[in-house]
Amino acid sequence: MLALPYVLSLRLVTRDRSCCFGECCELFIGLSADQTALAISEIGSIAQRRIAMLVDPALSGLPAFLTPNPGLNSGFMIPQVTAAALVSENKQRA
Repeated sequence: MLALPYVLSLRLVTRDRSCCFGECCELFIGLSADQTALAISEIGSIAQRRIAMLVDPALSGLPAFLTPNPGLNSGFMIPQVTAAALVSENKQRA
């Protein structure tokens, strides 16, 4: 059997007529989807680094993990660790 490539068919419908654009190349859609995934992953990485700088007392001048008792309360440590794990997973998937 001959394996035929997938053809994306776009249809433009207006009020008085319709046009069909067959034989579209899905390469450009795939490339723009990849670029979007990389951009979203990078935005997540920037947000995670900002959270990390915020909870670090050496960089922000605030209490550690944004809590008055850093030894007893975890404060903002759990959201920061969760954000780091999600950023790592996004980098693998992008």
